[in-house]
Amino acid sequence: MSADRSAARGKRADARAHELYADADQEEAHELADTGAFDVIYGAGCHCAQPIENYNGTWIIYGLGNAVTESANTPETLVNNQGVTARIQFAGKKGVKGSWRVNRIDWVPTANVHQGNYQWCPISSDHPIGTCWDEAYDAQIRQRIWDVIYSMGADQNVVKEWNITQEQAAKQ
Repeated sequence: MSADRSAARGKRADARAHELYADADQEEAHELADTGAFDVIYGAGCHCAQPIENYNGTWIIYGLGNAVTESANTPETLVNNQGVTARIQFAGKKGVKGSWRVNRIDWVPTANVHQGNYQWCPISSDHPIGTCWDEAYDAQIRQRIWDVIYSMGADQNVVKEWNITQEQAAKQ
């Protein structure tokens, strides 16, 4: 971990991110955040959506979940076929060291099943590609993931569900 900190501090980047492959352990993530070397830390190895928090000015996405692999086949493990796609937006002044910060995290609850087929599917309320299972089950899973995302107090003015359909319509 100390090599990661040194490498991040040695770079002249406006924004710095760090990925933890295994479940982003809270103690390890807080240790990394306490170094001040990273703007965002995210976990990419767990198989279910995990909370998002802002800890001492560093955003931590504990786990993105599962977007492309099928790893569950029992009712108890179905959360392992769900996840989050996140987009992180930074704002600051180019060339002004230390001015760049995360100012928005958009997220979409996802599943790797679309109408019975193994395929990435956004479970967002706007249903950009239709329902993943059916309206009621999608809403149940979306709410469960929403509850997880905000369970550690993520600021809903920064961390927002991504409405893909509305964004695409605004571009046209």
